Amino acid sequence: MKSMEQTLWDYLDGNCTSDDYEKITKLIATNEAYSQKYNELIGLNEELLNIELEEPSMGFTYNVLASIREQELKNPLKTTINRNIISGIAIFFVSTIFLLLGYTLYSINWTGFGHVTLQNLGLTPIPLDGVITKPLMQGFLFFDLVLLLYFINDFFSKKSHQKSQTV
Repeated sequence: MKSMEQTLWDYLDGNCTSDDYEKITKLIATNEAYSQKYNELIGLNEELLNIELEEPSMGFTYNVLASIREQELKNPLKTTINRNIISGIAIFFVSTIFLLLGYTLYSINWTGFGHVTLQNLGLTPIPLDGVITKPLMQGFLFFDLVLLLYFINDFFSKKSHQKSQTV
């Protein structure tokens, strides 16, 4: 069963049925303990209603909101892309290309190509003996090496820059 105080709080808050309301009204009118407790609770309830809530100063509120804005600016929206989905799509297209290429190569009649030469087709071979020389190949490989080193440096500098920003 509810205590006297709980019953009176329900009465004050309007959380009781109409039958309970009438019974409690009679108890307050006839019982001295209920009447005294009821008057105390009414006084407490009025004091609670008259209390003004404390608010932080405007400067504090502004500083909190400014720090929240700064945090949002530091962490831009990140789109989440599931790498498994992208990998699955790439694997599908690459495997489709290889399957089509394999089917095409399988369907070709290879027996008719035994006697085909460039002279039979009316084409003359391009003499590349004098064009591709050893110094030209060394220069080409040196250029490729420098380009590879540049891309590796760029990749690692971006990676270290991203780490320094997240820390």
